[in-house]
Amino acid sequence: MWVISKTGQGFYQVFASFALPNPASIALHEAMGIGKLGVYRQVGYKLGAWHDVGWWQGIRQPLRKDPLPPRSLEKVLWTGDACYDK
Repeated sequence: MWVISKTGQGFYQVFASFALPNPASIALHEAMGIGKLGVYRQVGYKLGAWHDVGWWQGIRQPLRKDPLPPRSLEKVLWTGDACYDK
């Protein structure tokens, strides 16, 4: 639902970051069409160790020359109006 709401709100791209290694997060994001963008090496400190932080990016809809402003999540969820074309 999170990715659906982002598209319905009019977002063009989504981004995610998480500590690596993290095979479960990688699999989840890639299953949603969000792919690896890059890695920051040893920038996150967690549980007594330094970790790489991965950045993932997903395109939700074609980029427009003159993009429309984002829509409120409330409008998308409560009206069921999930796209601008309706």
